[in-house]
Amino acid sequence: MTMGDLFNKTFYFGLGALTITKEKAEEIVETWVKKGEVSRDEAKTWVDEFVAKGEKEKKVLEETINTELNNIINEANLATKEDITRLEEKIEELKGIIESR
Repeated sequence: MTMGDLFNKTFYFGLGALTITKEKAEEIVETWVKKGEVSRDEAKTWVDEFVAKGEKEKKVLEETINTELNNIINEANLATKEDITRLEEKIEELKGIIESR
């Protein structure tokens, strides 16, 4: 499994958990509304706040994963896309010099 695969699986697992949790929250507050324990407006506010908190936590998770992946890549001393592009440009430059001789 590549690092990209690991990132995608972790990211989508988190998104799936967020979706399931939102659906469960809506189900719970709908039960409260039906029982008359909360108004529909209160229920909507509660779910909206819950979803907003989930989105904030999702962003923190994304940032943490990105930071950790960057740390792993740096520690593994792997070439980045920028490194490869820079080397490709240098190769083309050197080929030009050789061909002009």
